[in-house]
Amino acid sequence: MGIWPLFNKTGNRDSAKADRYANRDFEESRPKGPLPPLEDADYLLLFNQILEGLRLGWERQDVVKYLEALGDRGNFALWGAWLQRFGETKLKKNTQNMDLGRRLAKLGQLNCGEFSNVAHHLGSQLLSQRATTSPFSSQPGAASSPVSQEKETTGTEAGQGSWTSPPTEEEAGVDRSEAETSEDMTPENLTPENLTPENLEVVQSLFEEGNQKFQAGDFAGAIAAYQQSLKLKPDFIEAWSNLGAVLFNLQEYEDALIIFNTAIDLNPDNSNIWFNRGFTLTLLKRPQEANDSYEKCLQLKPDFMNAWQNRGVVLSQLERYEEAIYSHEQALKLKPDFAEAWSNRGNALLHLERYSEAIASYDRALAHQPHYPDAWFNRGICFMNEKNYPEAIACLDRVIQQQPNYHPAWVVRGLALMNCQQPQEAIDSFDRALALQPNDPDVLGYRQEALQQLESDRTET
Repeated sequence: MGIWPLFNKTGNRDSAKADRYANRDFEESRPKGPLPPLEDADYLLLFNQILEGLRLGWERQDVVKYLEALGDRGNFALWGAWLQRFGETKLKKNTQNMDLGRRLAKLGQLNCGEFSNVAHHLGSQLLSQRATTSPFSSQPGAASSPVSQEKETTGTEAGQGSWTSPPTEEEAGVDRSEAETSEDMTPENLTPENLTPENLEVVQSLFEEGNQKFQAGDFAGAIAAYQQSLKLKPDFIEAWSNLGAVLFNLQEYEDALIIFNTAIDLNPDNSNIWFNRGFTLTLLKRPQEANDSYEKCLQLKPDFMNAWQNRGVVLSQLERYEEAIYSHEQALKLKPDFAEAWSNRGNALLHLERYSEAIASYDRALAHQPHYPDAWFNRGICFMNEKNYPEAIACLDRVIQQQPNYHPAWVVRGLALMNCQQPQEAIDSFDRALALQPNDPDVLGYRQEALQQLESDRTET
């Protein structure tokens, strides 16, 4: 059973049919397990791709298609909240960037909900400022903590924690007291055979160029730079890691996996690479292998918060719910306000039919992140299982406020209203569901039941 479990029988309203609908829709139209949440560095990388798309002429349908490919992580409200945070940081620098401002202004016209509202406001403010510095930091670790050469950072994901700092001159073998870089040592005339400590600066320069292009969203340029650095220094672990991260962000997961495997062969003691490998395997729907990678990561770095979180997700996919709960709780020890961990802990408890505990876990998630449709939806499912239909309706209303086009919320809301003897309101809810999926036979059947219930109530009065 997927992450969206069945709710119990809904009175005498042909419960078997309702269960069949729930099983099909909640497992097929929703992911089998929630993807790890985006962090600010992930948003920044993806946002740069949106900006590039806008430069190339993207319209609303292109932005919507791009965000829909992210599943629940493409929610307009979540993106609006991130852009608000991004904008506050940007405005504090009191810097002007006409290009960024113009693209944000265009995004503000595309009617993408709160995302467009915030973009319009931020674009206007950026265009009105008077400084002239660059909109994005040139440092690859600006949006997330760079990986130390001594110890990896926590809370990193593919495309963030794999952004590593260039090796220092001492680590690269450059001795400044004796080294003089030859002026004719360029990538074109260097080879691994003539690479010396004196001209390793060229390799470092290519690596830095890749990092800057990576952050700017020029993925093709980043790949070319990393590949050039690897031709000169095939054991350059950081370049392998970042090359894998670029491929990951291009959703070339099989290729990214090959690169991460190569990096692990070179350095099997790097926790970030094990994490990125696990994350890639998660998205390739290979949960057992992903779990093995997360466990190796945690052996190397027991306080790697996102590894505990993602391990919990794949353990739920493997139906090892007790272990999943433990894994999410380990993440919460490291970050008590980690809303996604509270929500995913609730999902595991929901599978175990421990509804009261699951509701309490969703409550903790929502206390930290009120605009969290998944938590509201699953909280509503818990109340459906407990036959507390008014509370279920209240939860589903919150989902609909945040995601008005989420078909399952309208359907389950309609079923809850039928159990509250409110057939007209149930019909209205089913109609909204049918507007989204007109040929859904189950919803058509539920609507017919609600009509019969309404007619029966009128006859009795």
